[in-house]
Amino acid sequence: MTRPPHQSRRGVLVGAASLAALAFAPGRVLAGKPTSYWMLNREAPRFEAPLLDGGVYDSAQHSGKFQIIYFWGLWCPDCIYDADYTNKLSEAFADEPEVSFLGLHCGPERSGRWRSVEDYVEDQGIPYRVAFDPEFAISDAYAIEWFPSYILVDRAGRIVFWRTDLGREGWVRFRDYVRQQVSAA
Repeated sequence: MTRPPHQSRRGVLVGAASLAALAFAPGRVLAGKPTSYWMLNREAPRFEAPLLDGGVYDSAQHSGKFQIIYFWGLWCPDCIYDADYTNKLSEAFADEPEVSFLGLHCGPERSGRWRSVEDYVEDQGIPYRVAFDPEFAISDAYAIEWFPSYILVDRAGRIVFWRTDLGREGWVRFRDYVRQQVSAA
C-alpha cells in the first residue's frame, strides 16, 4: 500500500506525473504495487531513528552484520495482515548474531483500534525492535514506494534483497534467502 494520502508531501502535479510515468513502465508495477526496486545492489542509506523502548537505532552500529529492515505502518492493512509472517521471520533470526531485524514504523502512530504503536506491539506480541520514521524521511531515503517493504542489507552495507508483502510462502522464501546469504558470507 502506498503511504496515506494525508501524509504525502508530494504535490498533485508530481503525483500525477508519477502515475503517468508508472502507467507507461511495463513490468514496473502490478496493480499499483512495485515489482522492481532500483536501489538493489546500492549502498544502503545510513540512518538513526528513535526506538519504541527508548534510545536510538543507529544503522551504522550494525555494519558488518546483515540487517533486515521492515518498513510498515499501523495505517497499512497489508502490514497488519503480514504481522504473523513478519513475527515468524524475525523469530527465525532471533538467535543469529550475524542478523539484526528492525521494524521501522513509518507515518502516523495512531490508526484503527490501536491508540499507539506501543499498544499494537503489545497486542500482537511483536518480538523485534521497533523504531519510528514519522515523516517518512528514512523510507524516502530508501525509495520505499509500497508498504510493507522488506530490505536486506548485507555485511558490506549494500541492499541485496527487497520484497513487498510476505504472506504464507513469502516469509519462508525470504528466510531461506537470508540463511543462504549468511552461510555464504
